[in-house]
Amino acid sequence: MDTPPVPVAELVDISKSYPGTDRSAVRGVHLELREGEFFSLLGPSGCGKSTTLRIVAGLEQQTAGTVRIKGEDMGHRPANRRPTNMVFQHLGLFPHLDVARNIDFGLRLRRVAKDRRAAEVDRVLDLVHLQGFQRRYPDQLSGGQQQRVAIARALVNRPAVLLLDEPLAALDLNLRQQMQDVLREVQRTSGTTFLFVTHDQTEAMTLSDRIGVMRDGELCQVGDAETLYRRPASRFVARFIGDANVLDVEVRGGRARIGDAELQVAAGGDGVAVSIRPEDVRLGPVAEADGNAFAARVTAATYLGATIRYELTGAGVTVRAVQPASAARMPVGTEVAARWRPDDAVVLPS
Repeated sequence: MDTPPVPVAELVDISKSYPGTDRSAVRGVHLELREGEFFSLLGPSGCGKSTTLRIVAGLEQQTAGTVRIKGEDMGHRPANRRPTNMVFQHLGLFPHLDVARNIDFGLRLRRVAKDRRAAEVDRVLDLVHLQGFQRRYPDQLSGGQQQRVAIARALVNRPAVLLLDEPLAALDLNLRQQMQDVLREVQRTSGTTFLFVTHDQTEAMTLSDRIGVMRDGELCQVGDAETLYRRPASRFVARFIGDANVLDVEVRGGRARIGDAELQVAAGGDGVAVSIRPEDVRLGPVAEADGNAFAARVTAATYLGATIRYELTGAGVTVRAVQPASAARMPVGTEVAARWRPDDAVVLPS
């Protein structure tokens, strides 16, 4: 049997508390980063994701737990002696240095030979598609080009893990989308493990091989984008990753009672709530409200271009449904039967 590869980085039961506070910023975080993957920490402001990133970087010291990189306990090793580099939201480029000297700044501190520095600068400029920009200064670059220089500067030291703390948050939408493409391409080409922090679930799903969802200092669920979307482990994950109907209904033996109807939601599942994505709610004539369906009334309809979002009320619940705009329209007040496939309904334990 093959031995599983050693993770490039491990966080083992990491917690962080600050003096004078009753609540931990991070609690009991366990996480393994694989070699060459793009991993995102996703969550709302104040959930602990940036604190976790700074603990890996050595910019914060954990209260408890262990950080290992390439199997080595980082212990009290300072940030400048860890095999990590960081890209911040505020890039911190040196305005008085040209692009080449901004990028090779760390190499010069390590007294790397001049010809080696030049070769490394060329290598990372190739990665970020900025060849020929060596002698330009930061104020001669666009915002996107400055972002690329910051990424190149972080990669030039060949870190085991590149840490990115919401580096795209200040960009406008178009530039942000362009930079997402750049980040993903650079990560794949370089083969470097990226640990990326964001509060934007679309950004996390676009970029990541895997995502860790955080809330109130805890890591709620880890998985690829499809797993988190299709099989959320909690109400919070269901609501935070995309749009979801979370119905407070008791489930026993894979069946949930909604009004007078009993709907099959999952084989053998028990729980206290059910999550259904709006695009998985199917609508039909109210006469078909027997079997695995319940009767409802359309209370709102919103045109969204390619789709129409309906709000349905009936049997003591309110449900959103998304249908193609090309489908037959259902005016407000229409009586419908709402149904879903059992496999599309996720039973939530709490």
